[in-house]
Order: sequence, then structure tokens, then C-alpha cells
Amino acid sequence: VDPRIHFALVCGARSCPPIKLYTPATLEEGLAAAGEAFCASEVVVDRASHSVTLSSIFKWYAPDFGRTARERLAYLLPFLQGAQRADLAAMLATGRTIRVAYAPYDWGVNE
Repeated sequence: VDPRIHFALVCGARSCPPIKLYTPATLEEGLAAAGEAFCASEVVVDRASHSVTLSSIFKWYAPDFGRTARERLAYLLPFLQGAQRADLAAMLATGRTIRVAYAPYDWGVNE
């Protein structure tokens, strides 16, 4: 399973990724962009508390993103930008345990 599908498949809930059109010609770029957009809005890296808050999607489909918590967090690095990416990379480099929390999922209709 390509874990990026979780950035693209939608159920219409507010916590789901936005609906996008994907074509064979632009699939790779589209999935990369969807991953970046989803992580920008659904991943919070807090270097001060050595913690990360993720969408519940990352909990429900955890094995798709990696076998261990560290692998799953490392998987996110290419989708993060700027300080988020730098902070998570620095936290992973310490070897210390990173506290992971999951945000409540908003099942309200995304209008």
C-alpha cells in the first residue's frame, strides 16, 4: 500500500483531506502535493515539549506509514516544510522518545 493514499482518499468529513482530481499523468505530483497540504494542516511538531500531534488517520493506518513510531515519524519528513521539518528531524536525531498524540477527528460534513 502506498501510504500517500491516506492524503488523497476522502470521506467528506472536515478532518479528511480536501477533494482533488488526480490523473495518471499527474498522479505522483498530486500525491506529493496532497501529502504536503495534509501534513501542513494536520501535523504539529513541538520541539520544546519533544512531541508531535497527528491526525487520527496516522493512528488508524499506522502500519501503512512504518513498523515503528520512529519510522512513521520519519516517513512524514518529506511532506513537512520549514521549521516543522527541521524540528522533527532534530528530534529524531536525538534518539530520545518523541511523545505522539492524536488530534480528535472531526466527522462533521466538510462543506
